[in-house]
Amino acid sequence: MIIKNKIPYYEKGRFWLLSHPRLNPYNFSFDRAFRTFTSPLRVLPDFIIIGFHKCGTTSLYDYLIQHPNIRSTPIKEVHYFDLSYWRGLGWYRTFFPTRIRKNHFKNRTKQSFITGEASPLYVIHPLAPERIKKILPEIKLIILLRNPIDRAYSHYQHQVRSGFETKSFEQSIQDDEKNLEQMNKKFIKDELNEYNIRHMCLPYLSMSKYVDQIMKWYQVFSKDQILVLNLDDMESNLEMTLKQTFEFLNLENHEINNKEKKNVGKYNVMNEQTRLNLIEFYKPYNKKLEDFLKIKLD
Repeated sequence: MIIKNKIPYYEKGRFWLLSHPRLNPYNFSFDRAFRTFTSPLRVLPDFIIIGFHKCGTTSLYDYLIQHPNIRSTPIKEVHYFDLSYWRGLGWYRTFFPTRIRKNHFKNRTKQSFITGEASPLYVIHPLAPERIKKILPEIKLIILLRNPIDRAYSHYQHQVRSGFETKSFEQSIQDDEKNLEQMNKKFIKDELNEYNIRHMCLPYLSMSKYVDQIMKWYQVFSKDQILVLNLDDMESNLEMTLKQTFEFLNLENHEINNKEKKNVGKYNVMNEQTRLNLIEFYKPYNKKLEDFLKIKLD
């Protein structure tokens, strides 16, 4: 039986502030104030890693920003198009470099200058595709896939380690469809933020039905704007994956120095019968995904 960690009073206070962002004094810093003041002078992203959770998005982003022509954001996950859309475009701009910096780099090096972010919740948000299309019609989108069973179980274990999941994996997936419906309703009403989404019963299985999410993005964006990668390929041949990604971003290939994997968790092996059941559960979704993307998945 999993026992939920007791949350200290000061953590409760921090979570309350996160749930009331307009009243949060910790949102203030001189850097944030400067970025807000210079917001009209700042660029918007050229690419976004939109998902999926626990599929290596943090590692990929850290690899990409080692390219000399890519500038990072102060935080990897900005969450504008899902949890912070109410803040407005000016707030979103504060996370990116200024046009002055971009023009200076281009004039000095005669090379391209791009920037981007990685918020893996975008891919499952029902309103994110249209929101992004409206503001960034030419954006490049990157999607990372992983064995859907491993992704779901890893996401569950992440919630357990964070103290937000108390049920067993088998118990947590019983109401998966209902959890998905509740989450989408809150998404549409913009009722979710960094605080309360952590306390939701997440639809771990539905979030691994990749084809259901990916097809929505292809209905809004053209095929040449979307790159779908596989975590297995990235781990077995990182150089080839990065070469493919840099080419997609119209950049020259670059050999990175730091190849460390990020957010690697250790946890107990899944119950074997549960895995066998999920193999059968995901077969039709995986087959549909193979046919849609015209790729072969193991």
